[in-house]
Amino acid sequence: MIRGEIIGGWEAQPHFRAYMAYVKIATSRGVKTCGGFLIRDDMVLTAAHCNKEQGHLTVSLVVHDLRLWEWSRQEIPVRRRIPHPQYDIHSLNNDVMLLQLACRARLNEWVGLIPLPSAWQGVCPGAMCSVAGWGRMSARRAKGSDVLWEVDVAVLEDYVCLRNPDHIYRYYNTSTMLCAGDPKEGKDSFKELRRLSPCLAGANVTLRFPVPHTSALSRSVQPFGAEADAPSALAVRMLLFLLPAAFLVQILPPGAQAGGIVGGQEAVPHSRPYMAFLTMKRCFGPVNTCGGFLIREDVVVTAAHCRVKWNRGIVILGAHNIRKRERRRQKIRVKRWIPHPEYDKMTDSNDIMLLQLRNKAELNDWVQPISLPHPWPEVPVGTKCNVSGWGRMQVNSSKKSDVLRDVVLEVMADEVCKRKLTRRYDAVSMLCAGDPKHKKSTLKGDSGGPLVCDGVPQGIVSWGPINGASPEVYARVSQFIHWIQTVMKELKPLDAPGVSSQA
Repeated sequence: MIRGEIIGGWEAQPHFRAYMAYVKIATSRGVKTCGGFLIRDDMVLTAAHCNKEQGHLTVSLVVHDLRLWEWSRQEIPVRRRIPHPQYDIHSLNNDVMLLQLACRARLNEWVGLIPLPSAWQGVCPGAMCSVAGWGRMSARRAKGSDVLWEVDVAVLEDYVCLRNPDHIYRYYNTSTMLCAGDPKEGKDSFKELRRLSPCLAGANVTLRFPVPHTSALSRSVQPFGAEADAPSALAVRMLLFLLPAAFLVQILPPGAQAGGIVGGQEAVPHSRPYMAFLTMKRCFGPVNTCGGFLIREDVVVTAAHCRVKWNRGIVILGAHNIRKRERRRQKIRVKRWIPHPEYDKMTDSNDIMLLQLRNKAELNDWVQPISLPHPWPEVPVGTKCNVSGWGRMQVNSSKKSDVLRDVVLEVMADEVCKRKLTRRYDAVSMLCAGDPKHKKSTLKGDSGGPLVCDGVPQGIVSWGPINGASPEVYARVSQFIHWIQTVMKELKPLDAPGVSSQA
């Protein structure tokens, strides 16, 4: 199988990437490996070139350290391999394959699905992405990593791959592949990455996949067992990134792309006049959405992880059904993005950002700011709070709600959160809430929305288990009051309201 490496990366947070799949192919010559990711409880997406070796396939879920048998690990045989019908073994074009599992995976805190991007969702040069796998960590090391490793890379212009003199790039296809790497550093410096084809049918299921420029799956460009170490077009040393268990997911927070209210209900129309719907456009149209809330006529609060380079933002206020041209809806462009200076994208600590609008919002019955909390006291454990959003309504569905939905959650003790969560939980800058008795939670597309307790926004939707399990983590608003007030004083005031058309 293809060997690979992550150069300049770090060990991944155990079980944070609940969708990761470790694919083993048992052959007469030994065990070969590939990677993939879970998109349905009985379906894994991987590379078609992994089908070259005929043998018994097994998918392992809940894998972090290959040396250990983790009690929650699930090993499931593969019932059927479904490579793309137009996969080319020589050029590796259309290098995607579905694996139908012999039985359904048990979805829980450690095993979750990752939603596929929407059709025509674009990713522009400069966008930061993350690659994870169990491949080699250096060019001189023959053995792969025992633990899941990850590294950040940037999407590069197509011409970087097209103009590269090395022969391995002669098959680079701008329609079905994308180019990513880090020309400035020694990190996993170069790779071609698959863009999924528009449609693939099989196993009595038709899955519509994203088309051009969608980051999705690692693409390897050499035969099994081959390696590459060639100079790049940017005159820096490049190591072809050939991970046996790697794929690409956009770093934009674990989820400004898709998410939703699970177990909630439709909100009373316009009962939450502070709610803001943030859309971020890239090269190929709107690709990312987040929630937020209005705290001044020209200032919206959201999550820092919602910010992505190479985009422009539009805030929609006064909306209930985002698909309709509601009469009172206001659309205002974002003038300035102000993430917290100490925001850490790896831990999501200080996950708060202010958006200065290009024009003042017109305040009325449908659009109103919400008052911020005092820096003290803390929200008592057990307090009932409300979260609203336009995201997905079901964990296993990619369809998002057209109307604003909300759910009631309960503030949980910090000790419970630290024990239940697999990532680092900072009780100073974070608080957590959920409903352990019922399947109620937010999902990632609600990022940036407020956790409102007794009419006051005490939290900002930040992160949580990908399968929608409790608890969910929120940025603790009370810890950032001084910073918010300081920034708002420094912002140049706007003279008058200015609202775009309702479209």
